[in-house]
Amino acid sequence: MENSMNCREYEHIIDDYLVGRLGEPDIRRFEEHLAECESCRIRAEQDRRLSVLLKKEVVTDPGEGYWNYLEKSILARTFERRPDTIESDYREKPALTHRLAAYLVPLAASLALMFLSFSNLAIGPAPSMMAEISMDQDFSEDETLLFMEEYLQSDRLGSIVLSPPGSPLRTISIGEIEMP
Repeated sequence: MENSMNCREYEHIIDDYLVGRLGEPDIRRFEEHLAECESCRIRAEQDRRLSVLLKKEVVTDPGEGYWNYLEKSILARTFERRPDTIESDYREKPALTHRLAAYLVPLAASLALMFLSFSNLAIGPAPSMMAEISMDQDFSEDETLLFMEEYLQSDRLGSIVLSPPGSPLRTISIGEIEMP
């Protein structure tokens, strides 16, 4: 019983032994097993002879036409058996323009959305703020002075102006200085 267990384990490494992929300790153990086990010795000899015969045979490349024919015939037989799988599994590679379009269209859409989101200057302040803003009043000097005073008194490194004067959330802080 123990011999058959060992044989099962050694069956998996016969090919590795024949091509020289085993390490020195494994080679020693395998050769010891071959000395004791006649069935493994016969199997290893048969595999060695088969390997020699296969190395003697010269296989020529059938050419591109054969591989195209083989692929089409396999696909045709598969399609006959399961027509639903052939359409979803096998697709030709799209042309370069289609592959580029797959990336460029979303990129262009993203850039357009980004441009439109930052171009709200033409829209003006929110409608709820319209009642509070007098159109005769000039905000440029007052707003600039107010902004400069706030900036000098704050701990912000800088800010980005996002919308026209009087709009809520007009500026976004870039960074803050931590005072000890």
